[in-house]
Amino acid sequence: GRVSQENVGVGQFVSPGQILATLYSIEAAEVVVPLEDRDTFWFHIPGFTPGHGPGAAAKVIAQVTGRTITWAGRVVRTEGQVDPKTRMLPVVIKVERPFAMRPPLAIGLFVTVSIHGNILPGSSLIPRSALHQNNTVWIVDQNGRLRFQKVKVARFQGARALISMGLKTGDRIVISPIEVVTDGMAVRTVIVEEHNLS
Repeated sequence: GRVSQENVGVGQFVSPGQILATLYSIEAAEVVVPLEDRDTFWFHIPGFTPGHGPGAAAKVIAQVTGRTITWAGRVVRTEGQVDPKTRMLPVVIKVERPFAMRPPLAIGLFVTVSIHGNILPGSSLIPRSALHQNNTVWIVDQNGRLRFQKVKVARFQGARALISMGLKTGDRIVISPIEVVTDGMAVRTVIVEEHNLS
């Protein structure tokens, strides 16, 4: 372990119960991530969500010495209670041997955590701007006609929407704004690569 705080000096008298020093382990580091309850559906937390085996894999990411450094981690547990002020659930990510890499995962470092979630079969990730009123997506059929397609949104991820039902592989969605639309109107399409959607 390592000493993070020393409360006495050499030759100093101590009394029973006095805290002499604060130590921390260098075998593993834990990162606490506050999450909304609804987010826990997307990955396994041992002792909290249904299922067996180890918790979800995670990445702990930080900017250190001007570089982006990533440490492998794993969800190991929750802290057992929801924060009464924020209503967030503290989820604990464990990183084994945080000092083995250079630079190390230093205690107190500001980090970003990415948790590997469950795969939702048949889902599609689309630009949020492609979602219209009443969870409708405009798609172009094989005859070049615009169709209103009702979809089910599983969740929003920043500027994207995860669609769990209503779209199938190969559907062409309209991402451009159109002032006047009617179901069945003829449209001209331009293919946009996925990396240009963000």
